[in-house]
Amino acid sequence: MRAKTLTVILVFIMFGCGGVAGHKKHRTAKPGIPPEVVEATYEPQIRVLMSLWRSASLAKVGIDEQLYGGQKAMGESKLNQLKLAAEAGPRALGQALNMFSYKQDPAGGKLDTITQPWATCVKMYGDCDDSAWLCAALMPGTIYDILEFKGTYKQGHLVFVTRDGDVFSNFELDGKIEDPRELGKKYNKNWTHIVTLSRDIQIESIMAR
Repeated sequence: MRAKTLTVILVFIMFGCGGVAGHKKHRTAKPGIPPEVVEATYEPQIRVLMSLWRSASLAKVGIDEQLYGGQKAMGESKLNQLKLAAEAGPRALGQALNMFSYKQDPAGGKLDTITQPWATCVKMYGDCDDSAWLCAALMPGTIYDILEFKGTYKQGHLVFVTRDGDVFSNFELDGKIEDPRELGKKYNKNWTHIVTLSRDIQIESIMAR
């Protein structure tokens, strides 16, 4: 989900500024970093990652307007139709979302941003981010980002969960949960953190495994 380019930036920021003492003519083995020290960098990494992603996503709003602005009225009309389906319940919305398809962001997912809900309705496709924010525009609930860190960021997946625990993933109604930790087991057995995000892409909470 998150872009590899952002990962490279994070690695540089968190680990790329060290040096070797110039007066030593022989190489000495660098001591290993204790696991607890590595783990202490995870939350700062998450905050930097989300800050970069938020900036990229907000910058893309103008691009959406340029690409799909002429079809905005149609997109908003489709969005209103989905809101009516959501009022009928999760199953009705799940059926309505069958018209959408999953598709990675450009450059193999490396250009990782969110498309506005009305623009997603114009395109009729998107990735997990677009799906989560589309659902968030349709009904009350919570956006969760399921992350995996092993030394540094590895992968993540966004889902939307209604107040009753119905999970929407990649434009599909994908089961029910009682506890957010179940999302880790469901989508990534190696998850390390589950982040609660607001609709304006701000971190509301970080849950560690």
